[in-house]
Amino acid sequence: MPEPAARGSSPADNFNRLAALSDAMAELNGLTKKPKMTREDTARSNFLLTRVSLLKSGFEPRDLAIHDLHELEVRAGLPLSRVPRPRRSAAELFEARAFCDFIRSGGRIEERVGQVGNGIISSTGPGSFIPTQFLDKIFSTLRQYDPIFDSDLVSYFPLDRGGLLRVPLASDVQNSAVPTQESADASSADLYITGQAQLQPHSYKSPMFKVSLESAQDLESFMPTLDIFEAFAAARIARGVGSDLLNGSGAGGHILGLLLQLSAAGIQPVIATGSAELTGGTETGANSIGFSDLATVFSSVDPMYRASPSCAWLMNDNTLLHLHKVITKMGLPFAPVTGGLQYLFGKPVRISPSMPSIGSSNQPVLFGDFRYFGVAEVRQDSYVTGFWQAPGYVEAGIVGLKIFSRFDGALLATDPAALPFAVLQNHS
Repeated sequence: MPEPAARGSSPADNFNRLAALSDAMAELNGLTKKPKMTREDTARSNFLLTRVSLLKSGFEPRDLAIHDLHELEVRAGLPLSRVPRPRRSAAELFEARAFCDFIRSGGRIEERVGQVGNGIISSTGPGSFIPTQFLDKIFSTLRQYDPIFDSDLVSYFPLDRGGLLRVPLASDVQNSAVPTQESADASSADLYITGQAQLQPHSYKSPMFKVSLESAQDLESFMPTLDIFEAFAAARIARGVGSDLLNGSGAGGHILGLLLQLSAAGIQPVIATGSAELTGGTETGANSIGFSDLATVFSSVDPMYRASPSCAWLMNDNTLLHLHKVITKMGLPFAPVTGGLQYLFGKPVRISPSMPSIGSSNQPVLFGDFRYFGVAEVRQDSYVTGFWQAPGYVEAGIVGLKIFSRFDGALLATDPAALPFAVLQNHS
């Protein structure tokens, strides 16, 4: 009979081993409490004692299962199967199993020791639950869809709860150091401008994602479905919340977007004159962008802000494509790609699908130091809700899943004379 092979004690192995050891000891404890054990109970008890001993020696539960399979194959005279190692971590499998239980049970999650309170799964009541690691993956994926969610670009505030967050602000650009004389009196000056930004997260929900009950019957076949749900949920949140963070009206539960906040702070957009100066064509400031337009926007931001590593251009892919397609009178591209990277005036171009496209009176280009834009995300108030009773769902064996999350954004600057952003607006 082949012997099981012990594996290295990685965190995933330890997690799996402890969970299996806990289950085996719990079952063994139940058997020993019986007043009278049957022959089957005794055989099961002996098997569990062996299993506990092997688990304590460092063997993985999966190794024991493969060992049992090989033992049956040896008895039947069959060749030993080669079982590939799973690509999923123990935590991913655990969370996928919780999703399956959630879908099959109609929203009622059995809260057992090791399932709640360890940062993996928490229940928010019937019909909804918090798959913590799954939501963490969703929110880390958001930056792949829109840089406005990237903590390396903006000032990101992950919050435990959705209460009002006040961020103190100060500007002192009007006060400068002066030379002193030995007999001169000491003088002082207060900070030129002080204030605060307020972030009050707004609630958002993704559109419905339909999952069949059959897909949750088998864990391995459900994993691709979970991956698709994660990708679609991240994209949908990025499109909805990202658009509001930049363009939101602030009415009807929407976030007040950065572009409107800059307008309210007193910033005057640069009005585009168009690319005709480069091409010699008939383009206007209403339907194109020229070199002089971008140069004016660039110089409108103080050099102190331009020196920041978080200083960048923000535009959508169609706007960048327009710049690449502008050919000068000399037959040269206006915005060449250098080393596969997009740069304008030495600053990186970040692609945001939430930015407006080129068009009459639109604001397709934003430039500045994005450390001065704060984005708040409430992770503890994010959760997945299942819908079983929607019309037609029960008959078709379908469950609808939605993700609920909370976000807000605020301009972190107070001095209208020294705002860290500049906006390019197409002519009307």
